[in-house]
Amino acid sequence: MPSCCIVIPVYRPFTEAEMGVLRHNLTMLSAYPAALIGGPGQRGLLDALAVQLAGETGAEIGVELFADDDFRGIDGYNRLLTGAAFFQRFAAFSHVLICQHDALILRDTLAEWLTPDYGFVGAPMFRGYHAPERPLRFLSSLNGGLSLRHVPAALDVLREMIPVRRSRLMRAAGRLGLIRAANTVLAGATRRRIVLRRAGLNEDVFWTEVVPAVFPGFRVPTPETAARFAFETCPADLFALTDDLPFGCHAFQRYDPGFWAAHAPAEVAPVLAACAADAGGEAKA
Repeated sequence: MPSCCIVIPVYRPFTEAEMGVLRHNLTMLSAYPAALIGGPGQRGLLDALAVQLAGETGAEIGVELFADDDFRGIDGYNRLLTGAAFFQRFAAFSHVLICQHDALILRDTLAEWLTPDYGFVGAPMFRGYHAPERPLRFLSSLNGGLSLRHVPAALDVLREMIPVRRSRLMRAAGRLGLIRAANTVLAGATRRRIVLRRAGLNEDVFWTEVVPAVFPGFRVPTPETAARFAFETCPADLFALTDDLPFGCHAFQRYDPGFWAAHAPAEVAPVLAACAADAGGEAKA
């Protein structure tokens, strides 16, 4: 039976508007257990948040601790989400849903996505990433801010890959087809494969662009299918494509908040209003 844990990274105390988002999301997804993740240095904050949010939403909420360095910057977070220790912690579940504090659940359709068909599902991204270039062109990578990951598929990749730093020599070997040839031999003999990893690569690009190119069994949906799971940049364009709202969205305050004010379900309106008021207060400050 498929199962899922809602995973919420915690880096710092949340604003009241962010707490409103969390309460909404956890209430919508209260049928699933949730875990707040952070470092030991945040243990007091995590425990207090878990008790408060469980009381306010009715959700089952636990706390999982990883290294403090994993939550001090993007490099640490990328390291956490591409390491076996993270997925082993949630090995009792078939899936984990990463739900950042700026992600918003719009429809209770998570169960429809809990299949082994995809190793990773997230919002589609466009060429230009956070500043999409027009005319819009989809990238092969998907966003990780609101993303569903198949735990067994991730663990299989992490067990079987041979990570190699992406140096000038390794890039040349790749252009000559030597890495592909080596992987053909390795896959037939041991199931292991070489994965070139460059410094600073975001974890969502690693999982949705690098890994599927080396491990064909680790599948990600097409951008058109992924748009039915989540929106991030260019929500109006994605809505024109799907003619419906997705399961959720990421960075709704950052990308076309006017679209969300006009199209979000009525029950989400108080959350959007609180976030808009919070943003207005920050601007005045």
